[in-house]
Amino acid sequence: QAMTQATISVETLGENAFEKCSSLASLTINTTVKTIGASAFFDCSNGTFTTISIPDSVTMIEKGAFQSCSALETVSGIPTITAIPEDLFKGCTKLSELSLFTDQSRINQFTSIGAGAFTDCSSLYIPTLDLSATTIGELSNNTFKNCDLSNIILPTTITALGVDCLRTTHKLNSVTFQEETGTMDTSMTYLRSVNT
Repeated sequence: QAMTQATISVETLGENAFEKCSSLASLTINTTVKTIGASAFFDCSNGTFTTISIPDSVTMIEKGAFQSCSALETVSGIPTITAIPEDLFKGCTKLSELSLFTDQSRINQFTSIGAGAFTDCSSLYIPTLDLSATTIGELSNNTFKNCDLSNIILPTTITALGVDCLRTTHKLNSVTFQEETGTMDTSMTYLRSVNT
């Protein structure tokens, strides 16, 4: 019988645990969970798998954990992660609500945002993403490619911006650099094809 619902209570959810579980419609992640492994829910594309809540007990999420969950619309809860892994929500085209970006104190703790983390999250509207208090050194390739990001404030620690990392779906109104920002590549390839 196909699995339609799951309750996760282990401390570490291993990689590929529910990969391509196309029948999964309902998911509960309990507060015992600390780590969500790589590709744990990769391509869980059931049309009714639209909402998940990640508790603050989660301190690590690995690469592509929710990649290609194409029906996912809402991710509530604010995990206590500092590193956003690559391809985390890549291909989640219907994702429109992400609680993690509503808590500035949590954003301030970010140390890295991986390549492709939000690629093709075309329904995700971010009016302003203030990274000024973070210690992020690089926005890697395609980080926010095809997201609806309007304004971004970069930290003084930023030294590199990858290709298409800010290639947004609509007009990118502003990219704010801090006065103390160090030496950077000035080729502007990170803005390639952006409608600015």
